[in-house]
Amino acid sequence: MLDQEVAKRVSEYQEDVERIDSIPGIATQMAEQILSEVGRTISKCTSHVFMDRSGSR
Repeated sequence: MLDQEVAKRVSEYQEDVERIDSIPGIATQMAEQILSEVGRTISKCTSHVFMDRSGSR
């Protein structure tokens, strides 16, 4: 039942889920979780603090 609800809610973002799912080690459920946490854009995460933590500048 929960799987059906998640599938319904992410159906319009299937292309994004598939793109994230293509990363080695990321399964579909994890891709859905990442998308739900981060959203479709990560523009909010472009601060220098985030970039420093990620190891890139």
